[in-house]
Order: sequence, then structure tokens, then C-alpha cells
Amino acid sequence: MSAFEHRFKSPIVKVAAFFEKSRDRWKEKYQTVKAEVRSIKHQIRAVEQSRQQWRDRAETAEAQLKKSVAVDPA
Repeated sequence: MSAFEHRFKSPIVKVAAFFEKSRDRWKEKYQTVKAEVRSIKHQIRAVEQSRQQWRDRAETAEAQLKKSVAVDPA
């Protein structure tokens, strides 16, 4: 018997099956979190892009307003 077999009281087949299930659950959890992070990053980019577009529109409108007020001081 190897030193590995002495570390566990359960049969090696059961230990290996447990480790395999544990690894599979960890991988599934990791993939889920990875997809969630990817989705959140995409949403952040979309919000930042939208915010920049609105900022540009507001600055353009403000510039046009200043220009029209300066031209027509009535």
C-alpha cells in the first residue's frame, strides 16, 4: 500500500469519486461565476457608453443654448 492509501480510511474508489464530484461542482460554480462576471462587465460597458452619449448630447445642447442666447440677447 502506498502512503496515499494510508491517508484515507475509505476505499480509494470512494475517495476518488468524491474528489471527482467535488472538482466537477467547483468547475460548474466557476463557470457560472465567470459567465456572470462577463455579463456584468458587458452591462457596465453599455451603461458607460450610454452615459457618455447623454453627456455629449447635453454638452451639445448647452453649447447651442449659449450660442442662441449670445446671438439673440433680447
